[in-house]
Amino acid sequence: MHSNIVGVRSVASRASAASMFILSALAVLILSHGSAYASISGVTFVKVHAGQSTNCALANTGSLYCWGANDYGQLLDGSTNSASTPELLNLTSTLGASSIMDFANGSGTTCILATGSHVYCWGYGGQGQIGNGSFALAHAPAAVSFSGLTGTINQIAGTGSTSFCVLTSSSQIWCWGGNVDGSLGNGTITNSDVPVAVERTGVLSGKTINTLAGSAGTYCVLDNAGKAYCWGNGLDGALGNGTKLVSKVPVAVLTNNDLAGKTLTAIAASSNHTCALDAAHQLYCWGTNKFGTNGLGLPDGSTNTSSAQLTPKHVSSMSSVSLNAISSGGTESCATSTGGALYCWGGEPVGDGYTINDALSPVHVNGGMLGSKVVTAASSGDYNTCAIDSDGSLYCWGVDDNNQIGDNSTATSYYPNEIAISPSASSVATTPGAPRGVTQSSSAGSISVSWTGSFNDGGSPITSYVASASDGTNTFSCSGVGAGATGCTINSLVNGTPYDVSLIAKNTIGSSSVVHAGSATPITLPDPPTAVNAVPASQALKVLWQPGASNGGTPITGYTAAATILSTTKTCTVLGSSSTTCTISGLLNGANYTVTVTATNAVGASSPSASSNATPASVPGAPTAIKVTASNGSVLVSWTAPVSNGGSPVTTYNVTASPGGASCNVVVSVTQCSVKSLVASTGYTFNVTAKNVVGPSVAASSIVTYPFSATSLSMLTASAVLSKGASFKIILAGSSPNSKATVAIGPSMTSCIFNAAHQCTVTMSIASNGTFRAVAKVGGTPATLALYVPLVSIPAKTYHKKSFKITITNCPPNKFVQLSFSGGQKVSFFSNYKGIAIGTVAFAKSSTITMTTSVAGTVLSPNVKIKII
Repeated sequence: MHSNIVGVRSVASRASAASMFILSALAVLILSHGSAYASISGVTFVKVHAGQSTNCALANTGSLYCWGANDYGQLLDGSTNSASTPELLNLTSTLGASSIMDFANGSGTTCILATGSHVYCWGYGGQGQIGNGSFALAHAPAAVSFSGLTGTINQIAGTGSTSFCVLTSSSQIWCWGGNVDGSLGNGTITNSDVPVAVERTGVLSGKTINTLAGSAGTYCVLDNAGKAYCWGNGLDGALGNGTKLVSKVPVAVLTNNDLAGKTLTAIAASSNHTCALDAAHQLYCWGTNKFGTNGLGLPDGSTNTSSAQLTPKHVSSMSSVSLNAISSGGTESCATSTGGALYCWGGEPVGDGYTINDALSPVHVNGGMLGSKVVTAASSGDYNTCAIDSDGSLYCWGVDDNNQIGDNSTATSYYPNEIAISPSASSVATTPGAPRGVTQSSSAGSISVSWTGSFNDGGSPITSYVASASDGTNTFSCSGVGAGATGCTINSLVNGTPYDVSLIAKNTIGSSSVVHAGSATPITLPDPPTAVNAVPASQALKVLWQPGASNGGTPITGYTAAATILSTTKTCTVLGSSSTTCTISGLLNGANYTVTVTATNAVGASSPSASSNATPASVPGAPTAIKVTASNGSVLVSWTAPVSNGGSPVTTYNVTASPGGASCNVVVSVTQCSVKSLVASTGYTFNVTAKNVVGPSVAASSIVTYPFSATSLSMLTASAVLSKGASFKIILAGSSPNSKATVAIGPSMTSCIFNAAHQCTVTMSIASNGTFRAVAKVGGTPATLALYVPLVSIPAKTYHKKSFKITITNCPPNKFVQLSFSGGQKVSFFSNYKGIAIGTVAFAKSSTITMTTSVAGTVLSPNVKIKII
């Protein structure tokens, strides 16, 4: 095939411009008289694929016509002879009442997709492209052996290839056949004689695929987001990922280029270049510029393949044209406009009759028999192209070395030539083939069914369609829809109930087989959420809610909470049905917001919930001017309210003592409270916090203070026994620093201030002998101390080794008393409770002592020192 093409190009390159003009003029003259092979009435075409050397077209009867090379019996006519005009393929025994939904004519192999997701292939199978578990040639259609396929097969691709791929309604992609260039997409380069699944764990993970395209070993798909992914032969940059490498698994077409922000709606791929259309009907191409196939108007890259465009590029020369369909072959591409105009570019001849050499940019094809007719479909192959007009007529042009033009000639055609159908191709009218392109979608209480493309009318015009939805018990339908309809809606259905959806076509002979469009569930908007509550935070609101009573018949996909004030709204969104809280940020503290929540399912968003009002705020500032006043076992703490309430009123104050954690709480109108049950003489720090709806403030701390109690207040003196008229100190302990104490002994009274050691000291005297009581008070709490001024009675005379008695009164009870005499003698005794002498034993421990001087002439003096020991 390729050698023949090169030969044609060599002849063309040697022809002079004048001779080519003569040939073109002659072609115009011949074509202006019409074709000698008129189309059979009632046979119109809806799809065409131009391959390498064999071309095929699908008729409105659901039948397939092919022509051109027949080396491997791909025409199913029992021979290997080529056909110069389209022949009806004998598929009756294979398909029965079924019809062909889609097809792909590869390199010596043809595959069809029939009603019911059945795929059949025949012809050359040396690389496994028959798909039936064999590498042998198939002279008759063989069923492709799928294992593990789910969903309904929607598309088949692989024209011009040694491999084929199909796409299912569940986004599965299965391929089989030649794999030297990784075209099976399963991570290997091993040929497969049965379908294998294309790798879905990489860039296709989680993607919903809606479009499959491919030829000559390169395949591409589009997902629902309008992004493209390709695999297979990328040696000329056709994968669009910035490399010139084969890829055994799908890779993402780069979008950091002219595709940035664009949504692709159509794609066509070949071994060396790929083109696509976006939602704005603009054209983008990438890959080699050899023969001008990328349409960018660059110099012909025939001898310089380094000129390949490795990432998508906008074909700016077509900016003013709105395009809606695209086709790419080995050397040429074509696109149709929304108005039905055809544009082609790449390897000559492109069909305009004037472009002798390669077309480096798209040219308008409007010559020959195609003229200004409205084009509805087109397909580019290797140096040949075919198109279908709005009447269903077929046109082809280009190199005809294998009769692939189908005009009963082997001459290269520079203009579109209408292709005749042999009268033997007509058939007897029967029931119509099953409808094709059937899809369904759900809404509240209804299911809409649509169908696209043409149908096999069985040779008798279709009169109506009947769409049905069955829940297993009841069946609902929209029937009697006219022949020209492409959709209808089945009403009065129950939301949330799954229905099996089907469609049939009718003509005067009868009804087609049933096409099942799968299960559909009518759905509506969900009920709004309930129990909405907004919890304030700093510049934010945490919103909580409960799901509404009904999800509308389909799972909740997310919730959106909105906070509105005046004309400003802030939102937060969570995905899924299980989350029932989210936080709205960026709000103003102190501003009152109205909060609502909506639930979203596949249909859309619910009405807003009942509203809740809330005010964002931060925690208050800390209280100030902390004061403490100690008392008996407690401390009174007071403070001043914080400067800022954080945007929400302060509700309570809390005071906590450290150590120990004793606390007290008061409402906002009070700025003091008493912490009780404290340990006397223990130093405490008191932390005060202010609390609003958000939470407590930072704590403000007091100075250290010491509570006291009556039982712990004590008085200490330098000596428990005093001398009459002598000054003495009374030391008090057990109260807080800076506390004031008063001490009274009879009518005498003095005061002191407790220091940091919890003591204060007074100096006093007692003028007479006797027992006295000192009374100390701090904050009205009394403490007492008994004071003793003893009386020592000694005869005032001189004793010479004689016994004598000493009488002591006013001693502390139950204390050891020691007397020191001027002569150095010492005597001790134990006082009784009353301080009265007991016993008269010398040196005995009694208050009346009989003692003997140790030295004759000792003089005893009343000046006796007394000490409590």
